[in-house]
Amino acid sequence: MLRRFKLRVRRLLHPKDLDDELQVHLDQLTDAFLSDGLTPEDAKRSARARFGNPTSIAEQSREAFSFGALEDLFRDVRFALRSWRRTPVTILAATGSAVRRCGRDSQYRAGERGSESNA
Repeated sequence: MLRRFKLRVRRLLHPKDLDDELQVHLDQLTDAFLSDGLTPEDAKRSARARFGNPTSIAEQSREAFSFGALEDLFRDVRFALRSWRRTPVTILAATGSAVRRCGRDSQYRAGERGSESNA
């Protein structure tokens, strides 16, 4: 687990390494096609076709090695703070309404429990 964490951190800190790694794989495929007797242009074209879209592969790799839930949480908190700065009264009213609702639900449930024990 620690190894996986280190790998994620390294990929986040050094995104160029991923691009270099993808290029190495593409070069290896090109070399394989060259050794099969294809011309350099045909080998590059075939390697790109077999390998797929490097940008898409890099995005998938970054997504797989990212902290998805944690990043989503930070993004949601930043969005909430930006929204609060724009309309603080609306946010406070909505929060107050939610708190009152939770309080009423708690009182209602406490009343249910109290009536069950008295019955």
